[in-house]
Amino acid sequence: MPISGHLRQRKTYEQLRRHFMWSGMREEVISVGPLTPLPIPPRSWSDIAMDLIVRLPNTSKGFHAILIIVDLMNRIAHFIPTILNVSAQGVVQLVIHNIVRLRESTAFHPETDDQSERSKRRLEQMLRTYVGPTQRDWDKYLPLIEFAYNAAPQVSPRRAPFEIVLGVIPLTSKTAELVDVEDMPAVWR
Repeated sequence: MPISGHLRQRKTYEQLRRHFMWSGMREEVISVGPLTPLPIPPRSWSDIAMDLIVRLPNTSKGFHAILIIVDLMNRIAHFIPTILNVSAQGVVQLVIHNIVRLRESTAFHPETDDQSERSKRRLEQMLRTYVGPTQRDWDKYLPLIEFAYNAAPQVSPRRAPFEIVLGVIPLTSKTAELVDVEDMPAVWR
């Protein structure tokens, strides 16, 4: 069922059940088990996942897509405004300009698509929450959405990417009002 997307066992069973039935079908579908997880990358930015969110409203700068780049070790993500028909060379330039110049070298692994799909779904949800369907300046809010994404706990490491990378989650003006300055790490005072 290649057109069904990334389904888990229960959803795959429900999808199959709509059109097919055989003895022991549920057990057979469920027994496939989860996919084997990929090995943990040896260091930050050695393995990345990329995906695109496309067909967004055009911004005043001509953007109508977002390139999502996720470090697979610590799950920190970068959201880069781009265009729908960005070429492979254009993606390379975006990666060089936004990631490589700030980090060490990277390697792209297409088998890590599950992480980029999760990041894509979360970003789409955040965009729907904060950006209207006819809003033409969503690209200027992307850094704030990226900050919020990286400050939120992830499912598998159970920590926020900022916490993994920096050791702490940076304070926003709202959280700074709630925290006693004496309790803050010295680096954030």
